[in-house]
Amino acid sequence: MTESPAVPSSEPRRRPRGVVVAAVVVALLAGAAVILGGRALPGWELLEPELRDRGDVLFLGGRDLERLASGTTRVRREAQIPGAAAALAGRVGRTFSDALRAAGVARVVVDARGGTAGRTSSPSVADRLRAFDHIDGLAAHTLSPVAGIYEVTAPHEVPPHIGDAMARVARELLLGARPPRIGSFPEVVRRARPAAEVLLVVREEGRAKLWRSARSATIARGLLTAAQAARARWGEREQALGGPIESALARCDVELALLEEDGTLTEGASPFVDRVFTPVHGVGYERRGAWRYHLPEQAHARAGTKGTSAFRALFEEHGVAPAEGFALRNVRLYRLVVTRLGRSGAPARSGLEVPTPAAAR
Repeated sequence: MTESPAVPSSEPRRRPRGVVVAAVVVALLAGAAVILGGRALPGWELLEPELRDRGDVLFLGGRDLERLASGTTRVRREAQIPGAAAALAGRVGRTFSDALRAAGVARVVVDARGGTAGRTSSPSVADRLRAFDHIDGLAAHTLSPVAGIYEVTAPHEVPPHIGDAMARVARELLLGARPPRIGSFPEVVRRARPAAEVLLVVREEGRAKLWRSARSATIARGLLTAAQAARARWGEREQALGGPIESALARCDVELALLEEDGTLTEGASPFVDRVFTPVHGVGYERRGAWRYHLPEQAHARAGTKGTSAFRALFEEHGVAPAEGFALRNVRLYRLVVTRLGRSGAPARSGLEVPTPAAAR
């Protein structure tokens, strides 16, 4: 009697349950490693929102930083941006920002984990970005020990002769002249600018006696507001400032400038605060809707001043406990730069006729 051949089973062979479970666990752990690897970066919770839905963003440095991009943000590398590599190796920041603007890139992420080791006597744009220096054509947005996020900025485009004319208008306003109509200003200063903050400084023999700034949609409106605030403040401190403004101002220069933020700090640890504080930067903080700042010349009044001591002096002036400020409790720390627009020299020192207040109409 012969045996019938075995009939193949139509039921598929199943993998052992333990193998399937192990494969799922490995996949989950791999995914978690990617997520947690990014979240392990210091300041992740502050950096990631700034790189969500930002369009084309240039990443310079470690590939792991690309995990910060999310939503509609598209990661770009310098080889994909015409002219970027050459501009980064060069020393003109505006050339780099022009290349970015032409490619439609509005933000740059710079790996900052190399510290300041790349600083040389003649640093390239790339060196200066890694060292958190101020770069013409870029404004730092967020600064962390891991990375800096920069935004491409347009030049203010105010010619020197218009800037000087604006400073002369500021002098007349300080003396009590009636404010001119906005329409009488040149178009370049009537043009809308995001968060334009105009700074007016009164100097005697180079020393700043009084300054006021005003945020506005345009440089022209910011000038009018800053001049009004400065004249009011002079009236409050007339004796300390050398007497009535009508006579004291004859000995003083009047300067007009833009006051621009150049990076919010994500932490207040001393090594980091000192690292991001450079010779061109002033310091400021925002607390409960109020802004307080020291101009670069105030912040660097003492030779060798470090970032921590500059912020501490600002805190002490306005009654903020350093422990609260550096811990970032209800406080946003930032740095700032000043870009001069124009100057009106002191009439008494230049031999010009001292102007008198214009008659009110």
